[in-house]
Amino acid sequence: MDERELYAAFKTSPLLTEVTKLIVESKTGLSVGELAEKLHKKDATVHKALRRLRTMPFVRVRYEGRKKLYQITPKHTTLVERVLAELYYPTKAFVVGELFKNPVTTTEQNKNAYVLLNQVIKGGCYTHALDVVPYEASPDKPGSSVGIMILDKLAKTDVLRLAGTLLDLNDGGVIEQTEGNPELYVVNFLVVVIDNGETREFIEFRIFDRYMQQIEKSQKLQIGWVLIQRNNPMRGIQSAQNWISSVLSGK
Repeated sequence: MDERELYAAFKTSPLLTEVTKLIVESKTGLSVGELAEKLHKKDATVHKALRRLRTMPFVRVRYEGRKKLYQITPKHTTLVERVLAELYYPTKAFVVGELFKNPVTTTEQNKNAYVLLNQVIKGGCYTHALDVVPYEASPDKPGSSVGIMILDKLAKTDVLRLAGTLLDLNDGGVIEQTEGNPELYVVNFLVVVIDNGETREFIEFRIFDRYMQQIEKSQKLQIGWVLIQRNNPMRGIQSAQNWISSVLSGK
C-alpha cells in the first residue's frame, strides 16, 4: 500500500484515523477494549474499524496471554504518521465523551453539577434539543443552565442554523419540565466546533466569529465558543471545560 492508497482509505473514515492515531501513539499496542474506552465507543464499532485496518500491511497483532494488542510496524510508522497529519480529526463521539466524562465541580453550591443530554428547549418559536448543565447562579437564583452545542463541521449553513437557534433563545430558552425537576432556563451558551481539517472551515470560522460577536451584542445569553483542533483536541476540550466551570463559579 502506497501513500496515495492509504490516504484514500483514511479519507473515507474518521474513525479509522482515530483508531490508527491511538495505535501509533501507543508504545506497547492497544486492545479493542482499550481503544473503545479512549474513543467512547462500543467495542463492536471499534472492532469493525480494526477489521478493516488488519487488511493493511502496516498493522501487526501480538498477544499478551489472551489479550490481543494492535501495533503499527516500525518500518511503516513514518508513512502512517505523515498521512494522519493530513487527515486526522477527532470525531464528535470522542469530544462528547471527553467533555462530559466527569461531573463539573466548581463552587460549593454547584459542586455536583452534571450534564443533562438532549434536553428539549422551548425557544420563542421552535423547540431545540441541547445538552445542558444546570446550576445555581446564586443561592437565591436557582434554575439557570449552560446550553452546549457541538458541531463537527462549520459550513455557512451551520453558522446560520446556529444563529437562528441563538436568536430563538433570546429571552432564555425554557427546558421542558419533568416530574420532580425544577424549571430551568438557558442563560449561557457554549458552542464547540471540531476542526475537520478542511481549509474552508477556517474561512467559515471567521464568519462564525463575526456572527457570534453580533448576536452576543443583542442577546441576553452569555456566549462562548471553542475550537477543538485536530493536532491537540484535549487542549480544546480543557478550554471548554474551563469555560463551563467559570460560568458555574460566577467568574
